Amino acid sequence: MIGISIALAVHQFGKNTELMLQLLRVMFPYMLLVCLAAAFMGMLNARDTFSSGDGRDMLNVVMIASVLWLAPRMGLELPKELRLPKQIFALAFGVLAAGVAQAAFQLPTLWRDGFRYRWFRRGAMKQWGASCAR
Repeated sequence: MIGISIALAVHQFGKNTELMLQLLRVMFPYMLLVCLAAAFMGMLNARDTFSSGDGRDMLNVVMIASVLWLAPRMGLELPKELRLPKQIFALAFGVLAAGVAQAAFQLPTLWRDGFRYRWFRRGAMKQWGASCAR
């Protein structure tokens, strides 16, 4: 992300390459969100909760909504030839919102199953050391 931002600030690219790098900068966090959603799904499957496919459904619903509702409304004040980049960015933000929805949709089920996220846990290093010593 930082490299892409520096490249956009320092180097002069063609119009299409610059658009591609800007879209990459917007959509790059989606990879983290998909990995997080996959980890959540794995935790749910380990707890014998296999109805977590609903997160995929939320991903599709939000993406379809961004195509049908958000993108056509972006850039309407611009001339027709300048409208497309705005609409493409609307779709990129729709993909990002869909990734958030996919990951967040699984959180209530995880919460109900007892999952609580903690940055640090007391005694975790001792427990890890004891399991490595076995």
